Amino acid sequence: GLGVALLLLTTAIPSALTVRHEREAARSDLTYASDPMPKANDTLVVARVDDYFRDDDLRGRALEPEGPRAPLPPGLEKFPA
Repeated sequence: GLGVALLLLTTAIPSALTVRHEREAARSDLTYASDPMPKANDTLVVARVDDYFRDDDLRGRALEPEGPRAPLPPGLEKFPA
């Protein structure tokens, strides 16, 4: 009983951590480039618009596509007009 539970737990943890890290990487909007990227058909400008409501911090981002092939955020089929 306990050995099987421990075995299942130790095999599930690496997969769960991998999925978590992939999700964090997909949400990351930071770049560490020393030079700004030039405007192109596939670039997206991201600006922070963080705020708060009562005692809760809100993480917001304003997005501006610079061309027709700019990457879409997850869950959107197109940028709003």
